[in-house]
Amino acid sequence: MTISTEALAGFLDVKTETFRTWQKRDGLLRDGAPGRGKAAAFGFAQCLKAYVAKQLNGIGANTGASAIFANHCDALGAFMAGKPLVVPFRDGKPSLVHDPERDMVLHLPLEESGLALADWFCHHIAAAIDPETGRPGGTEAYNAAKLDFEQRVNLHRLNAQ
Repeated sequence: MTISTEALAGFLDVKTETFRTWQKRDGLLRDGAPGRGKAAAFGFAQCLKAYVAKQLNGIGANTGASAIFANHCDALGAFMAGKPLVVPFRDGKPSLVHDPERDMVLHLPLEESGLALADWFCHHIAAAIDPETGRPGGTEAYNAAKLDFEQRVNLHRLNAQ
């Protein structure tokens, strides 16, 4: 399941044009925008990365540096492990490589935002047209998607222990 640029901007609580500027000028999630004539579509992992970039922007990090870090971080891995994402900062910018002697470290919690994002995805699944019935999936589709997501996260966390 993927969501559109507009839906992702809505989740991030930014204007669609602001998000598109982050993509075009700063390179955030360029792999989700296939090019002319095709609508951008973003998966759960990409949306978590966009959330990371927004949070880094919110604490004053340079937008371009935030985008570079977000594109290369393992936000999904941190979320699935139930741990915060470790963001090293060097010279006021997020750094891809952590040097404990030089860097400050920010621990960015993803649990709450990841669960909210999953709920957002489940609502989009419920609103999507079912190809078999030609109607939106509704409450049944929402509940099935939510249960599937929770089971996958719980199974991953159990296997990681």
